[in-house]
Amino acid sequence: MDVLRCFQSATAIAKRGFNVDRCFIGISPGGVGQSLYSLHLSEMYGHNRAFFDPNIWHLDEELRKQVETFAKCFILTGQE
Repeated sequence: MDVLRCFQSATAIAKRGFNVDRCFIGISPGGVGQSLYSLHLSEMYGHNRAFFDPNIWHLDEELRKQVETFAKCFILTGQE
């Protein structure tokens, strides 16, 4: 529950126009919890949220393709 509160606090700060320079990583035993949370954010924030594959950070060409998408939103969710 602490992780969820942390995520919600960061979202509230970002919605107020403040820059949240943090990477919030929720560690879980697996299952669908993080996927459901990503879906929830997608439904709540629509075009203000983007999904990415964290493996792109290791591929310069793929990262370049995604930067424009990242610039248009205030919430990025990544999942492997």
